[in-house]
Amino acid sequence: MNVYMMTDIEGVSGLRHIEEAQTGTAKYEAARRLLCGDVNAAIEGAFDAGADTVLVRDGHASGFNFILDLMDPRALYTGPGGGWCPGLDDAFDLAFFVGAHAMAGTQNAFLEHTQSSKSWYRYTVNGREFGEQGQFGAYCANFGVPVGLVTGDQAACDEANDFFPHCETVAVKFATGRNSCICIHPDKTHEMIRAAAKKAVERAGEMTPLDVTYPAEIVMSYMRTDSADSMAGKRGVERVDSRTVKWTAANAGELLLR
Repeated sequence: MNVYMMTDIEGVSGLRHIEEAQTGTAKYEAARRLLCGDVNAAIEGAFDAGADTVLVRDGHASGFNFILDLMDPRALYTGPGGGWCPGLDDAFDLAFFVGAHAMAGTQNAFLEHTQSSKSWYRYTVNGREFGEQGQFGAYCANFGVPVGLVTGDQAACDEANDFFPHCETVAVKFATGRNSCICIHPDKTHEMIRAAAKKAVERAGEMTPLDVTYPAEIVMSYMRTDSADSMAGKRGVERVDSRTVKWTAANAGELLLR
């Protein structure tokens, strides 16, 4: 049993202010430790259930968020470089997403966004609105890998239940607006994450990959016209209106054009 784990920071236990998610700030240094705690709990649960390999993607911002000295030595770790999900292939049986946030525009979702809160407004795949969870699930599905665990705020977990109805979810906090939330203490959430990760591995055979039909129509709306100006110059991209572009993805690797 091999587990691939994507991570983000906005949805980790105890993180309750936007500055904690911004690299280079004093609050961010404390948030890194909170991230390590949640990830370690998920790793422990996976190994408790008999996982052979856990590969963890440091997925927030530049990908230099983990404090490796604090991380579970049984797991393997990857950061920037190597594409969207470095090391992910059909040798993996299950995927986790730890520290997830809800997609852009979700009400009562802590620090909701899709990729960039400054430029991305709405992103759809075949007419269905996707956030980062859906994108990750679609990419995993390219290798036949289902998403079995999502942790984050309650809105992120609700989104996970919509995209991956058989997965385990752990709500570590509850938003009271985009920039505020009520947190459960990390000591408690770590136990919750550990138990859910263990259960997800035990239930892996019940889970199925996200179903995405290709070729897929991708429609992207931006906050500003200059973002659409830049994207419209890429090969295969069609301008829809001042802030919107679209393209056709032949496979999961073309869901995001850089």
